[in-house]
Amino acid sequence: FPIEGIHTCINQICEHGRFVQYLAPIASVIVCGESSIAENQYEVVRQISMRNQTTRVLIYATSVESVEFSRMIKLMRGLAHTKDVKAEDLPSDLRYFVELLKVLTDCTAGDMNITTVEAKVQSLYNCENILSIILHPSTILFVKSRMLWFFYHAFIDVEMKVKSLVGTHNIWLLLESFE
Repeated sequence: FPIEGIHTCINQICEHGRFVQYLAPIASVIVCGESSIAENQYEVVRQISMRNQTTRVLIYATSVESVEFSRMIKLMRGLAHTKDVKAEDLPSDLRYFVELLKVLTDCTAGDMNITTVEAKVQSLYNCENILSIILHPSTILFVKSRMLWFFYHAFIDVEMKVKSLVGTHNIWLLLESFE
């Protein structure tokens, strides 16, 4: 399954749309128990970052000023006052987004991090945009937590430090928000 299956699932997303059921098999071959499977992590990120596939696989890889972000906020509004939101409670696009972030997080996690994988994942979702969405007052807690987990593994707990991160205004706002 792994390499062929990863390719098939990414193609299904590109051809049929962004649905969680195409991410589930990918998620199952990236990490096994406590062990990361580096070859599969690399292949997932390689497939997603292919030029003709990136825009069809990614969702909400945008700034908070964009129309796409406005759609994301509208999807979260219906859950703003809901306690204990679970992935199943989310609208389809939003659920796909948080599950995709989990897949990408799992690709960067592990003891044998591959700097190529980390760099490619960092290029998929802009650090400043991720921080802006986390800090946005309309972002619900469930989405914030998944985005923080992704941010930590993709930008903080990495082999090659992201030097521009220290100069990013939003990183300081995020740190201050924990006081």
